Amino acid sequence: MNTRNFGLVLLILASLLAGCGGTGGKDSATKPKMFRANLGLTMGDEFNEAVDMMVYSRYRYIRSGDSRNYPNKINVVTEWQARFIFDDERELGIVAVESRIFLTAKLRPGQASSMRGESTYNATLRAENRVKYAEGQSWQPGQITTQARNYFRDIVDDLMQEIKKPY
Repeated sequence: MNTRNFGLVLLILASLLAGCGGTGGKDSATKPKMFRANLGLTMGDEFNEAVDMMVYSRYRYIRSGDSRNYPNKINVVTEWQARFIFDDERELGIVAVESRIFLTAKLRPGQASSMRGESTYNATLRAENRVKYAEGQSWQPGQITTQARNYFRDIVDDLMQEIKKPY
């Protein structure tokens, strides 16, 4: 590649990167809309007990739906739960926020499923926010701010303390 073509390629790349770099606003596509965390390996019963103790009892989320009896995969979804507004959310102009949590435990490959909850699963947690920027406004997906991420990280840490590792 000659110098002229190389310079042209650099100019095009710089233009593309400059277009991607804005600071964004309250609806910025550059901010994550979903929190994700790996909870690691767990046994089915321990996973269900940890969800009951930490998500429902301690953090007061309400079960929306789950399929705990399905032996290859355990899915748990909570209702949208109103929660306090963090300072960094308030700075974005948010006046109301709700969160919900999705918990999944998938049977490890090559593992035989057990209806008694003795099988080993890979567990994950996902969480999302929906927000309002003005009273009376409809809900819209909300970004995961630093303080919201820390809040969900606390839930993950508490769950991981309750989940007994199968090794």
